[in-house]
Amino acid sequence: MLDSESPALEIDRLSIRYDGQEHPTVSDFSMTVPRGAAVALVGESGSGKSTVLRSVIGLLPKNARIESGSISFFGQELVGLNDTGFAKLRGSSIGFVYQDPGRSFNLNRRIGPQVARVLRYVRPDLPRADRRGEVVRMLGRVGLDGAVIADRYPFQLSGGELQRVLIATATLAGRPQLLVADEPTTSLDVTIEAEILKLLQEIRRELDLTLLLVTHDLGVVNELCDQAVILNLGAVVERGAVADVLGDPQHDYTKALISSIPKLPEPAGRLV
Repeated sequence: MLDSESPALEIDRLSIRYDGQEHPTVSDFSMTVPRGAAVALVGESGSGKSTVLRSVIGLLPKNARIESGSISFFGQELVGLNDTGFAKLRGSSIGFVYQDPGRSFNLNRRIGPQVARVLRYVRPDLPRADRRGEVVRMLGRVGLDGAVIADRYPFQLSGGELQRVLIATATLAGRPQLLVADEPTTSLDVTIEAEILKLLQEIRRELDLTLLLVTHDLGVVNELCDQAVILNLGAVVERGAVADVLGDPQHDYTKALISSIPKLPEPAGRLV
């Protein structure tokens, strides 16, 4: 039973190591995601942020193990939870948006039946005869022509359309309390990225979703999030309100991340 009074997510002193590594990929990591908040986990590639995310949803690779620490989801301990326990949470309580939406779908099956399969799992009370209509409605809510998209194959959709389908599936199907997003706009061009960010904001408000966003894009952090946690080499180096972390960074690593952003009005020069 989930405790509505607890933080949506509370990670305490988490350490994760991959087989053969001398040092843990994630070391003594702690963070809190309050209910209804949008928190960004920020760092460059290899900093350990996706490893943290996958530990939350129970999808760590087989060569990774949690050595110590706690992960609490609305008061329910996730460390040590078996596959069956995680399966009950994923989709219905925790939604997940992948970095590459194209890898989330079977290219040989139409979109409609794939989304309907998720509905069958997270909403078993929905009659089979009503699933098609619900799929069309969900796709329409994210700005797509639901009746048309449902009959298409994934390879017939653009990256932006696939990401919209994935967002609809992760949020509107099971209406989870927590949405975990792993670099949700990395593969999109800037125009489509802006549309997807706007859509995520709308869905968050509509469903009162808590958001844990993993990204290296500080522009996305500024657009979507209330708080930021900066991760370097598996350890937290800075945390706080986004306005404080980005506006007045205290740690050298955070300053380096911010200084690495190209400033277009300035003369061309060497990037940090």
